Amino acid sequence: MRYREKFTLVVGASGVADASLDLNGVDYEKRHLLEVGLITSAQVADGIEFWLNRDKVSDVYDYHLATIEASGTNNYKDTNRQASWSVDVELGDGDTFAVKGTSGGTGSTVYGYYEYEVV
Repeated sequence: MRYREKFTLVVGASGVADASLDLNGVDYEKRHLLEVGLITSAQVADGIEFWLNRDKVSDVYDYHLATIEASGTNNYKDTNRQASWSVDVELGDGDTFAVKGTSGGTGSTVYGYYEYEVV
Protein backbone atom coordinates (compact mmCIF):
# COMPACT_ATOMS: atom_id res chain seq x y z
CA MET A 1 0.00 0.00 0.00
CA ARG A 2 1.26 3.47 -0.87
CA TYR A 3 1.38 6.25 1.71
CA ARG A 4 1.78 9.97 1.14
CA GLU A 5 3.25 12.19 3.84
CA LYS A 6 2.93 15.94 3.18
CA PHE A 7 5.37 18.58 4.37
CA THR A 8 5.98 22.33 4.23
CA LEU A 9 9.53 23.66 3.97
CA VAL A 10 10.05 27.35 4.78
CA VAL A 11 13.25 28.66 3.17
CA GLY A 12 14.45 31.89 4.77
CA ALA A 13 17.79 33.67 5.28
CA SER A 14 20.17 34.08 2.36
CA GLY A 15 22.63 31.28 1.70
CA VAL A 16 21.68 29.23 4.74
CA ALA A 17 20.57 25.61 4.62
CA ASP A 18 17.98 26.44 7.20
CA ALA A 19 15.18 23.98 6.67
CA SER A 20 14.99 20.23 6.50
CA LEU A 21 12.21 17.68 6.45
CA ASP A 22 13.10 14.06 6.97
CA LEU A 23 11.57 10.68 6.25
CA ASN A 24 13.10 8.03 8.52
CA GLY A 25 13.23 4.26 8.43
CA VAL A 26 12.71 2.48 11.75
CA ASP A 27 13.35 -1.12 12.78
CA TYR A 28 9.67 -2.05 12.97
CA GLU A 29 8.70 -0.28 9.73
CA LYS A 30 11.14 -0.16 6.83
CA ARG A 31 10.07 2.23 4.09
CA HIS A 32 10.61 2.14 0.36
CA LEU A 33 10.61 5.77 -0.80
CA LEU A 34 9.17 5.98 -4.30
CA GLU A 35 8.72 9.66 -5.07
CA VAL A 36 9.16 13.21 -3.81
CA GLY A 37 6.78 15.91 -5.03
CA LEU A 38 7.46 19.66 -4.76
CA ILE A 39 5.78 22.98 -5.58
CA THR A 40 6.95 26.46 -4.52
CA SER A 41 5.22 29.64 -3.41
CA ALA A 42 7.59 31.77 -5.50
CA GLN A 43 10.57 31.30 -7.79
CA VAL A 44 13.30 33.34 -6.12
CA ALA A 45 16.53 31.37 -6.76
CA ASP A 46 16.13 29.04 -3.80
CA GLY A 47 17.84 25.66 -3.90
CA ILE A 48 16.40 22.35 -2.80
CA GLU A 49 18.66 19.41 -1.95
CA PHE A 50 17.85 15.72 -1.56
CA TRP A 51 20.00 13.90 1.01
CA LEU A 52 20.25 10.20 1.87
CA ASN A 53 21.87 9.96 5.29
CA ARG A 54 25.03 12.09 4.88
CA ASP A 55 25.23 11.99 1.06
CA LYS A 56 23.72 14.62 -1.20
CA VAL A 57 21.70 12.82 -3.88
CA SER A 58 20.41 15.69 -6.00
CA ASP A 59 20.02 19.45 -6.41
CA VAL A 60 16.78 21.04 -7.60
CA TYR A 61 16.35 24.77 -8.13
CA ASP A 62 13.01 26.47 -7.62
CA TYR A 63 12.94 27.70 -11.24
CA HIS A 64 12.35 24.07 -12.19
CA LEU A 65 9.37 23.75 -9.86
CA ALA A 66 5.76 24.58 -10.55
CA THR A 67 4.70 27.66 -8.62
CA ILE A 68 1.56 29.03 -7.07
CA GLU A 69 2.65 32.66 -7.57
CA ALA A 70 0.54 34.86 -9.83
CA SER A 71 3.05 36.88 -11.78
CA GLY A 72 3.39 38.05 -15.37
CA THR A 73 7.14 37.42 -15.16
CA ASN A 74 6.41 33.76 -14.49
CA ASN A 75 5.74 33.37 -18.23
CA TYR A 76 9.44 33.81 -19.01
CA LYS A 77 10.69 31.15 -16.64
CA ASP A 78 11.29 27.45 -17.31
CA THR A 79 8.15 26.01 -18.92
CA ASN A 80 9.29 22.40 -18.54
CA ARG A 81 8.69 22.31 -14.80
CA GLN A 82 8.76 19.13 -12.83
CA ALA A 83 6.33 18.31 -10.03
CA SER A 84 7.75 15.00 -8.80
CA TRP A 85 10.99 13.04 -8.77
CA SER A 86 11.34 9.25 -8.72
CA VAL A 87 13.61 8.25 -5.87
CA ASP A 88 13.43 4.45 -5.39
CA VAL A 89 15.31 4.24 -2.08
CA GLU A 90 14.81 1.72 0.71
CA LEU A 91 15.08 3.22 4.20
CA GLY A 92 16.10 0.77 6.89
CA ASP A 93 16.57 1.31 10.60
CA GLY A 94 18.38 4.63 11.14
CA ASP A 95 18.33 5.70 7.47
CA THR A 96 17.12 9.21 6.69
CA PHE A 97 16.05 10.82 3.43
CA ALA A 98 15.93 14.61 3.76
CA VAL A 99 14.70 17.47 1.63
CA LYS A 100 16.68 20.61 2.56
CA GLY A 101 16.26 24.18 1.41
CA THR A 102 18.87 26.86 0.80
CA SER A 103 17.73 30.42 0.23
CA GLY A 104 18.91 32.42 -2.75
CA GLY A 105 18.13 35.67 -0.96
CA THR A 106 14.36 35.90 -0.69
CA GLY A 107 12.39 33.52 1.44
CA SER A 108 9.76 31.21 0.02
CA THR A 109 7.70 28.21 1.00
CA VAL A 110 8.07 24.81 -0.65
CA TYR A 111 5.16 22.40 -0.31
CA GLY A 112 5.81 18.75 -0.93
CA TYR A 113 5.18 15.13 -0.19
CA TYR A 114 6.98 11.84 0.26
CA GLU A 115 5.30 8.86 -1.36
CA TYR A 116 6.42 5.52 0.07
CA GLU A 117 5.48 1.92 0.77
CA VAL A 118 6.01 0.01 3.99
CA VAL A 119 8.05 -3.15 3.31
